[in-house]
Amino acid sequence: MVDIPHAERQVPRLLVRQTGGAKQKSRANAPPHPELSCLRFWAFLLIFAHHFLGRYQEAIVGLSNDPRSSRIVSALFDSGSLGLDMFFCLSSFLITGILLREFEANGRLDISAFLARRALRIFPLYFGFLALTVFVLPHVLPNEHLSGQYLIAFLLFGANWICAFQGFPTSVAAPLWSVSGEQQFYALWPVLLGWLSPRRIVPLALGCILLSTTVRASVLHLGLASPAWTRSLLARSAPCGCGTGNRILARQPADGSWPSASDCP
Repeated sequence: MVDIPHAERQVPRLLVRQTGGAKQKSRANAPPHPELSCLRFWAFLLIFAHHFLGRYQEAIVGLSNDPRSSRIVSALFDSGSLGLDMFFCLSSFLITGILLREFEANGRLDISAFLARRALRIFPLYFGFLALTVFVLPHVLPNEHLSGQYLIAFLLFGANWICAFQGFPTSVAAPLWSVSGEQQFYALWPVLLGWLSPRRIVPLALGCILLSTTVRASVLHLGLASPAWTRSLLARSAPCGCGTGNRILARQPADGSWPSASDCP
């Protein structure tokens, strides 16, 4: 048997990457698991009902004379937080899958391209709504007010932290604090995937779940005045840990390798 040098053994693999690079890149960027979009839609409905219809909860519940129906409607309104956890879990699951498939297709993670794609999907609508909140809604809604301090935090995607320390602003933009947590996850997670191996990612995901559970239990035990403490990234890391941990366990690179820091520009 002729021993083929290592460099020559890599030639077919490199040729496959070059000739099929466009197809592999397209496949890596394709949206995985479209069936999960249904769950994300229901999670969004729970969040919408909790934030925007919660002020009318008593009036809506009072429309029914059936106590059982009233309890069901009340439970739906109160489950908005569960909808947010579900949305974070599904998003982290899908994002981790996209990063895994990109590495399998290209042999590396292009973090800057990943962040640019996320920005193109989120920034236009997000900043457009903030502009509407600042320049238009105060002339329509008398109680609408987003102070300069909160506005800076929302613009810099630190709204979840200012809400954790100072509570929610009296603005329709208050529910957008979750976008800040989502962007922080998008910025941190690809870097962690580039530095850690799959064996270390799973314990990290379990640590996120433990940390989040501890923070939430501490908030309840200490009776902190602001319920917004549960909106910090520390308190919301459990669903992200569940989503990423399950995605890593479900699908790892076939050769067991993982991108190193030098592979992640």
